[in-house]
Amino acid sequence: MAIKFHGVHAYVDAYPARKDYPPGATKEQKAAIDATPVHLCRIEYLGDRDRWGFAFYKYSDGKYEVSILPSISWTGTPEECFDCAANVYLSSSIQQYVRRMREAIGARGDKR
Repeated sequence: MAIKFHGVHAYVDAYPARKDYPPGATKEQKAAIDATPVHLCRIEYLGDRDRWGFAFYKYSDGKYEVSILPSISWTGTPEECFDCAANVYLSSSIQQYVRRMREAIGARGDKR
């Protein structure tokens, strides 16, 4: 994992342990793959150590998109932000994340 700070933002990347390489990959190619980070998210310090803004990294356009957390909040602790992004980008099952989001929304109820 790597965290880079720039102003009020912290950029969170992961270097997951890999066991699956393309067939015939050389040692150098495997090293290059291992050195490539998985961009997870950007968190924004909002003046309180337990209240950070959250943005997913979007691979479709290489930008960060402000996003809501599973707690149905735009802000959370750094751990909540990391857990959310890691569940999406590093989890072996995206379905688990979708189920947890739906459960969180159901538990919240409609407060409009």
